[in-house]
Amino acid sequence: ATSFRTPDKKVKVDFLTPIASNKVGKAIRLTKHGVHADGLKYLGYLIEEPVSAALVTQYGTLVTIPQPARFAFHKLIVATQRPSMQEAKRRKDVSQAALILRYLLEYRAHDLRPAWDALPHASWKRLALRAAVDWLDPEIVEHNKLSFIKRK
Repeated sequence: ATSFRTPDKKVKVDFLTPIASNKVGKAIRLTKHGVHADGLKYLGYLIEEPVSAALVTQYGTLVTIPQPARFAFHKLIVATQRPSMQEAKRRKDVSQAALILRYLLEYRAHDLRPAWDALPHASWKRLALRAAVDWLDPEIVEHNKLSFIKRK
């Protein structure tokens, strides 16, 4: 198993690990942790340089999360890789990316360029741009604070 639920079934934890594309769909044993994990392409980019955030609970919890800008670009890339039978998941990926990008454009636009520049391959930038152009609201794609993204 690559996930577990708490006894009350309220929380599900999925174990993920970065992989190369030839390992997609294979559970990978994480011996050090005694679990198996699903391999996820592009995960290395997502989890580099995480940030701290407060999780609002009864007592409050400090958590480590991906940088929001990286998360948004990652969601766009992953959306392009979904097969047609996962259309609902693709729409969810794009919707999440749009929501985060709108927020970042208004309040933290300075986070976008470093996250874009950190994409390690030009092909990843092409995937993210294709998803943005094909599926995001043009108002987001054409925003002047995203002008560093080279469009064709």
